[in-house]
Amino acid sequence: MTKKVFAYARKNIKNELIDEQIKLIKTYCEDNDIELDERGLIIDDSENTFLREGYNALCSYMMRDGDVLIISELDRLGRDIGAIKDEWIKLSNNGIELIILNNPLLSTYDKSDTEKDVTKRVVSELLIYISEKEKAKNKRKQAEG
Repeated sequence: MTKKVFAYARKNIKNELIDEQIKLIKTYCEDNDIELDERGLIIDDSENTFLREGYNALCSYMMRDGDVLIISELDRLGRDIGAIKDEWIKLSNNGIELIILNNPLLSTYDKSDTEKDVTKRVVSELLIYISEKEKAKNKRKQAEG
């Protein structure tokens, strides 16, 4: 089975330059001899809503077990830590290998099965912990407010 490489960029703040994300992705691919087909570069503009048609298509019918997803930052997966955690777990469970450009330690691409398992467990647990802390903080703020 041949691994397909996909990349995802998302504009989420008014006037945020998406060109920088795309440049980082393309440079990474060139520097690491990774072939990224232009059709595999998915871009969403979700500055006013969180409707991510491109990302949803990636997850629904484009990516398969063993494929690779390149993102510039972990927060491209969601708007809050809970959504990021859910997406991380979903992608991991579906066998998608991640390359996270601004934090290579979180990447699962090109690692042994043992390294992938450890990375998945550690990142999942960390994201769950941060999500729970965020929820508790928000509840505390609401109670105080």
